[in-house]
Amino acid sequence: MKNGFVRAFTIFLATSVVGGAFISGWQSSSPEGASHGSAIIGLLLGFAVAVADWWFTRDPLRGGADRLSQEREVSGVDLDRIARMAVRAQSDSTTSINQTVGMGAPELSTAVAHHIPQCSNDSDKQDAVEIDMADADDVARVQACRDPALWHTATMAALAYRGDRHGFLHWVLQQPEMDRATAGWIFLWAEGSRYLRGETDFPLNNLASSRVVELFRAVCDRSQGMSFTNDNLGLDPDFEAERLKCLAVMENGELAPGIIAPIALLAKPYNPAGHDNRFTLDDGIIVSEGLF
Repeated sequence: MKNGFVRAFTIFLATSVVGGAFISGWQSSSPEGASHGSAIIGLLLGFAVAVADWWFTRDPLRGGADRLSQEREVSGVDLDRIARMAVRAQSDSTTSINQTVGMGAPELSTAVAHHIPQCSNDSDKQDAVEIDMADADDVARVQACRDPALWHTATMAALAYRGDRHGFLHWVLQQPEMDRATAGWIFLWAEGSRYLRGETDFPLNNLASSRVVELFRAVCDRSQGMSFTNDNLGLDPDFEAERLKCLAVMENGELAPGIIAPIALLAKPYNPAGHDNRFTLDDGIIVSEGLF
């Protein structure tokens, strides 16, 4: 929050000075009142640019109903982050995984499995490790570490930032120990209430609409099939509004034909999200402290 304020104030100040100077020079032929007018215009211009910068750099991980529409899509993802992540993703450009949603996650080869470091809870290990969910080896490491809290963070990284070219999201939905909050984050962050009404247009930056619909379907199948034995992680309170929207769709008879209502997923509120200090998200990259 502090860094965001400093950034906004800096942009406001710089734009005001530059814009005011430009307008002043343009109005030099009519000097009377020009200095005051150019100053006011410069301040207004600086304010408008600062607000626009804040609007387009909001946190994409928080809940809310402004994730997906085309005209607001850019506001959900920091374009500077995407540019920086593109450098990290260059090594992935020669790798292609031909897998469609619904076919399940790819099995790990024996050679890869033998080289996956097992996760550790040893507090003496403090070396930071970066995990990129766009990298096949890193996905394999996360899968091998049977830690629902890590899976939850990896789910956010894949869906909101890095994409799911290696099938992690469908894989995690098939794991018995996955926390209810992980499925809830997928369903509510991507506006599951619209899916329940039968909508099919979900233009996420990292996932095609057809794949988002398949993901919604997989969440509903998990909810009413295997259900959830773990319910410990919680969600940000901002997601509660979308959960209530989903319940209203079901209660008001607006559920589209053929769609399974995820009752076990949505029936009760989520506890407030805790914080696991072992790992954090940095521009969509998981930074792990002492986990591997």
